Amino acid sequence: MICNQFYLIFFDLENIVITVIDNMFAEESPIELINDDNFFNKTTPYEVKDIFSKYLKMVNHPKYRQIENALPHRLDFDWKTSGNSVDCGVFVMHHMG
Repeated sequence: MICNQFYLIFFDLENIVITVIDNMFAEESPIELINDDNFFNKTTPYEVKDIFSKYLKMVNHPKYRQIENALPHRLDFDWKTSGNSVDCGVFVMHHMG
């Protein structure tokens, strides 16, 4: 899916957690969490997870299997926005800071 929504995918290798940080409520956001056996039907968080776990395997990282099996989830926080896709880049920079 092509959209103009910026968001973060955070890989925590210590706790084996994959977190999607998106400023919009899940029901409004164009960012979906859909896994599919066909790589091209997956949504971006699952595509990135698959590519990252393959990289970890290639460099012999000891936790590549755990990341490979982990499921991305959305971070829930109190100040999610409704109908605001214009400021998503600002939210991304805030979360990266």
